[in-house]
Amino acid sequence: MNAYRVVVLRSAERDVDSIIAWLAKRSPLGAQHWAEALEIAKQRLRDDPERFPLIFERVRVSYPVRDILFKTRKGKKYRAIFTIIGDEVRILRVRRPAQRPIRGRDLFKP
Repeated sequence: MNAYRVVVLRSAERDVDSIIAWLAKRSPLGAQHWAEALEIAKQRLRDDPERFPLIFERVRVSYPVRDILFKTRKGKKYRAIFTIIGDEVRILRVRRPAQRPIRGRDLFKP
């Protein structure tokens, strides 16, 4: 099995920056642990992204959208929303716990 290349799109980078900034204000160590959890999720995507389910939201886009859940040491679940194009996994968005469901307009053309 070949490893996939994981690319974080700008929209997801903004999500990540926002989450890390929020966490760092409260706990710099917590922000570090969150970033480590995201890296582990990205590694799992490199290995086998197709094992993760299609998202539960019914979004109107012309490509399949999946998600991977990852959590912090305190158990709060986050979602990385992605699509697979060829041998590339493109992370489209990263969502916080209790954030509203994703809509089609939240996703940009990958």
